[in-house]
This record gives sequence, C-alpha cells and structure tokens, in this order.
Amino acid sequence: MPQFEQQDPMAERHDTELFYMLVRMISTNALLAMGKIAPEGQQPPPPDLEAAAAFVDMLVMLEAKTEGKRNANEDQIIKNSVNQLQMLFVELVEKSEAQVDDIARAVEEQATKSAAAPSQPPPSAPSAPPAPASSAAPTPPPPKPPEEDKVRFRKSYGEG
Repeated sequence: MPQFEQQDPMAERHDTELFYMLVRMISTNALLAMGKIAPEGQQPPPPDLEAAAAFVDMLVMLEAKTEGKRNANEDQIIKNSVNQLQMLFVELVEKSEAQVDDIARAVEEQATKSAAAPSQPPPSAPSAPPAPASSAAPTPPPPKPPEEDKVRFRKSYGEG
C-alpha cells in the first residue's frame, strides 16, 4: 500500500515565514544598493546599479527555481517583490542616464560657448631681459598626467 506524505500545517507555515524572510532580506539589500533606503541614522548611499541588478536577478532566479513549489502566499510575496524592484530599478537607470545626458549637454554647451567667444590676447607680462643662451639648459616639458579609465559607476562601502 502506498504511503501518502502529509505535510504538517505548522511546518508549511514556518516555511512560508522563512521564504518571506529570504525575499525580504534580498529585497532590502536591493533597495539599499539602489540608494532608496539607508542604514539607521545614515544618509542613503549613492546607487550601485551593478549590486542592485544582482539582487534583483537573485529574486528572479529564486522565483524561477521555486515555480510550482510555492503556495499562494509565497507566490504573491515573490511576484510583488520582483515587480516592485524591477520598476524601481528601471526608474533608477533612466534617472542615471538622464543625469549623464544632462552633464554631457552642459559640457558641450560650455565647449560651444568657449569656442564661440572671441579670443583675447593674454595680458602682456612685463618684459624681462633675455637669458643668456649658454648659461641655461632648456627646461623639459612637464610630465603628462596619467590617463584615467572612464568609470561610469563605482562601488562605495561608505566613508571610513
């Protein structure tokens, strides 16, 4: 005779609570990475899109891996969390892109104004007697500053 496994209702409730805590923990970390919330008594950190995307992806993966194994409450918990976080993430990316576009536009306008302004000769410096050619060696050109890699977003672990 086959045995039927009956799941204890208390165990199922406990599993639902643990599932909710896991989803909440990942969601909280995503919101922190997006700069939407801050640790108690601190200012929200600058957004870290890479970390935020990773946390949202974790929830999407959890949703896919538990498909068909969740009860109705668990299903609602994860679907709501994923939808809300994805919407916030898209808004954040759009806002970041708009800020980058605004900065680029301002730099371009400044460059256009500088190019359009009539060039004025530099103010004349008082003339100094020429240095004797034999006594002074030519000065070497100043060293070039190191080129920096262009980084769009940087991780920040707080000031410390």
